[in-house]
Amino acid sequence: MKLFFLGIGLIFAAQVQSQIKLEGRVVDRKSQQGVPLARIYVMETGQMSRSDSTGTFFLEGLFPSKMTLLIQASAYEDLQMVLKDPLSSLLMIQLQSIHTTDVEEVKVDAKTIEISNRHMFSVDYQKLTSLNRISTVNLGEALSKIPGVYQSSTGNGISKPVIRGMQGMRVLTYLNGLRIEGQQWGGDHGMGISEVGIGSVEIIKGPASLLYGADALGGVLYFVDEPYVGTGKQSVEFQQAFHSASMGSATRFLWKKSGPKYRGLFGLSYASHADFQLPNHQFAYNTRFEEFVLKAGISWNSNKSVQHLRFVSNQVKTGIPGETEDSVLIANGFQSKQRGRLFILPIQQFQNHSASFEKKWFIHRNELTLLIGQTLNQLKEFEDSYLQKAMDMNLWNTSLQVKWSKEWKNKYQWITGFQGMLQLNRNDAKAAEILMPNARTLDQGIYSVMKVQLSEKYQLTAGLRLDLRSLNSLDSIHGQGPLNRVFASPNGSIGLHAQNSKQWSWQVHASTGYRAPHLTELLANGFHHGALRYEIGSTTLRSERAVQLDYLLEYKSEHFDWSLNPFYTYFSQFIYLNPLDSLMDGMPVFRYTQMDHVQMYGLDVKAHYHLHRIDKLHMETDLSYLRFAEASSQSVSLVPQPRFSHTLNYQLNLGKRWKLSNVEWNYVAFFQQNQVATFEKASPFYQVCHASIHVQHPGKHLLDVSLSAKNLFNANYIDHLSRLKNIGMPSQGRSFILSIQWKIVS
Repeated sequence: MKLFFLGIGLIFAAQVQSQIKLEGRVVDRKSQQGVPLARIYVMETGQMSRSDSTGTFFLEGLFPSKMTLLIQASAYEDLQMVLKDPLSSLLMIQLQSIHTTDVEEVKVDAKTIEISNRHMFSVDYQKLTSLNRISTVNLGEALSKIPGVYQSSTGNGISKPVIRGMQGMRVLTYLNGLRIEGQQWGGDHGMGISEVGIGSVEIIKGPASLLYGADALGGVLYFVDEPYVGTGKQSVEFQQAFHSASMGSATRFLWKKSGPKYRGLFGLSYASHADFQLPNHQFAYNTRFEEFVLKAGISWNSNKSVQHLRFVSNQVKTGIPGETEDSVLIANGFQSKQRGRLFILPIQQFQNHSASFEKKWFIHRNELTLLIGQTLNQLKEFEDSYLQKAMDMNLWNTSLQVKWSKEWKNKYQWITGFQGMLQLNRNDAKAAEILMPNARTLDQGIYSVMKVQLSEKYQLTAGLRLDLRSLNSLDSIHGQGPLNRVFASPNGSIGLHAQNSKQWSWQVHASTGYRAPHLTELLANGFHHGALRYEIGSTTLRSERAVQLDYLLEYKSEHFDWSLNPFYTYFSQFIYLNPLDSLMDGMPVFRYTQMDHVQMYGLDVKAHYHLHRIDKLHMETDLSYLRFAEASSQSVSLVPQPRFSHTLNYQLNLGKRWKLSNVEWNYVAFFQQNQVATFEKASPFYQVCHASIHVQHPGKHLLDVSLSAKNLFNANYIDHLSRLKNIGMPSQGRSFILSIQWKIVS
C-alpha cells in the first residue's frame, strides 16, 4: 500500500515543460539522396513523423529530455539513436540500404523493441500488417503464422494461442504492459483481444518468469498499439472485410490525432459471422459468432515524463459447437445443410474490459515507470434457456507495477521492479453450475536485472526474481474447501549475445520458470461443456517448474537471411488432465494429475531469400518442430504437428493512379502427429494453400483493396489442436476474403 500511495503522489508531482522543435533529414548513406516516407518514431511517447519526398521531417512538441528515435524505411536497415537534451537543430540521419526486408512494411531488429530492451530473452517481433498480408478471421489465426506459435480453436469464434505446445494458464498475454486475464484455464474461452489499433506483437517462447512472474511458464504475448500520428496531424482509418465461407463481415474504424503535448485515439470494431462452410459444402452447426470492440486512449508528456491512459472493451457472443447429451458422438450430427446466423442455444458471452494508467519519468540516465491497471472478465454460458444461466463468472484483476532503470558509462544497465496483482473470482449465485468456487488470489514479485556490455561484440544479461502467491477459496464446492495455499519460488535467467560480424550473430539463454496450480486444477469438480468433458481437481497439486536452454543463430546478408533456434525444456511436477476411461452423463471424465518430470525439445527455423536478378521476388520459409522425450509423456495431450511453410511474395508497382502492389502465395504442410495422450486421436499429414493480391491507390487518401483465398483447393482436414477434433468436425473449407481499407491523413 505504501508503494501504491507513493505512486499516486508521484503522478501529481510538479512537472517542468519545454517546447522542442526538431528538424531533420533522412538520406541514403551511399547516394546521400533523401529517403521519402521514412518513419521517425519517438519510443518514449509514441509520437511519429514521416519524411517528405526530399527526406525532410519535423518533430515539434513537448518531449522527454532523453529521446530514443527509431527510424525505419522500406529497403533500409532500421536505425535507433538516443538524443539527450535535444535542441532546435538540423539532424542528419543516414540509412543503410538493404534488399531482404522489402517484403515487410517494417522489420524491427530485436534490440530495439519493447521487450528485448528490458531482458535477455530472444524475442520474435511481428507487425500485424505482415501477419495479415493474407487475411485471417481472428487474431489467433494471424499469430499462428509465426514459427513455434499455433492456435487451439473451437470454430472461428474461439481461438487461443499455443507457444511451443504450451497454452492456457501457461501463456501470459500483455496489452501495452497490462496483464490481461481472460479465464485462461478454459480451453473454450477466447483470448479477449482484437486487432483494432494494435500495431505489433512480441513473443517470448518458453519460461519468462523473470519479468512476468508466475504463470509465464510457456511464454508471453506482448501486444503494442500502433504509434500516434505526427504532431499537428490526424488520421481516420476505415476497413471493411467480407468472408465468403461464413458470410461474415468485419468493420473497423480508428481515429488518431496528435498535438504538441496531447495525443489521442478512438476505435470501434464489429464483426458478424454465420456458420462456416465445410469442404463437403455442409455447414458447421452453431459456429456463428459476433464481436464488438471499443478502444480509447490519450497520452501527454513534458520534458521529464510521459503519461498514457488507455481503455479497451471487447465483447464476444458465440455459439458452442459440438455440445451434446448423447453418449455416442456422430460427426454428421454436428453438420447442417443450411447456414444459420441467429443465435441458438448453447451460447457463450465473453466480455473483457481493461483500463490502465502508465507514467514514466526520465531523469538523466534514470527511468521510473508506474503502471496501475484494472481488468474485468465476464463469462456467461446459456445451455437450455436464456432465462437460466448455466455459468456466470466474474474475474476482477487489479495490477500494480513499479520499475526503475538506470544506465551509466554506456556499459551498464540495471533494472529492478515490483509487481503486485489481486484477483477476485466471483460466481453468480443464480447460475446453475459452479465449476470453481469464489476465491481471492494475491501475487507479489520483485526482480532485478543487470545488463553489461562486455565489449563491442558481447553483451551479458543476468537477473533474479522472487514470487509469492497466496490463494484462498472463500467457500466449499462439491465437499472440498475452503482452501488456503501459499506458493513461493525464486527464478533466474542469464543470457549472452554476440555480434561476431555484420552478418553473423548468436545468443544463448538459460531461464527458469514456475507456475502455481490454478484454482480450477485444485478444486474443479463439474461439467466443462465448452471443452466437452467432466473435470476433477486435486488439492495435493504442487507448483510446476521449468528450465529452458535456448540458442539462436542468425545470418543476414544483402539477399539472404536465416535463423536457427533449437531449444530444450525440462519440466518437473508437470500438471496435465489424465483421462479416466469413464463417462459422466455422456461426457468423458478427466482428473488433474502431475508427472515428476517431462522433457521437451524442438527447433524453429526461418529463412528469407531475395533474388538479385528478380529484385521484387521474395521467398520465405519456416519450420516448426516439437517433441516430448519421455515415454510417460503419453499423458501430454495437444502436442502441435510439425509444420513447414513456404511463401512467395512478388512486389509490383504497376499502374499510376491504381497500383498492383503485391501478389502472395503460401503453402503450409502439417506432418502427422502420432505422439498423443491416452484416448487422444492421432492426426494425419495434410497440406493447405493460401493466396492474396493487393491493389492500392496511394496518396493522402490511401485506399488498399485486397482479395485473399484461404484453403484455396478446399482441402478436407482436421487440425490436431482443434477442440472439435473429437466430434470429427473438419476445419473451414475454401473461403474468399475481400478487404477494403481507406486511410485519410490531414
